[in-house]
Amino acid sequence: MNSTYPVTTSIPNLSPRGTKWSFEPLILSIFQRIAAVLQVLSAPLWAAIQQRFHTQHLLHPFGYCYVPILSNRWVELLMLQWPVGSESKPHSHQASVNFTKVLSGQVLERKYHISGGQMHVISERIIQAGKWAWTLPFEIHELVAVDTSAETLHIYFPGRINFADVPRPTGRQN
Repeated sequence: MNSTYPVTTSIPNLSPRGTKWSFEPLILSIFQRIAAVLQVLSAPLWAAIQQRFHTQHLLHPFGYCYVPILSNRWVELLMLQWPVGSESKPHSHQASVNFTKVLSGQVLERKYHISGGQMHVISERIIQAGKWAWTLPFEIHELVAVDTSAETLHIYFPGRINFADVPRPTGRQN
């Protein structure tokens, strides 16, 4: 297993008192575990996931297709297919850490910072097949299929369930 992982930006200063918090060791540890689990997936299981993608995908309003593979409060896995020119638009994944692996093709990843009410690009890179990218909680980014179609695998910790939509008990059960 390759022990080097591309990191595109430095960890932002997230501390309200000005000291630097380093999330990098935690993120890289989680990333290494995910990569190990994905390597264990057998070819038949991976083929079944891809077959499901090609028969049960959903069309997003921005033009890409996706299929949920697993979704709960702890983890969410999605496969996305990006036709040339499709994009995610700038967004964050709220409190979730996001790992994205490009399975085929390539995508452009842009990361943003908001300052003075304006969004500014702070990094931009092409992610090719076989490479990973990740975003921290509340980090704003977008993906764009620039000159080829692409397929990507997205993993979110915790899962992006909208807990406002989860039914809650209204009283005690006897």
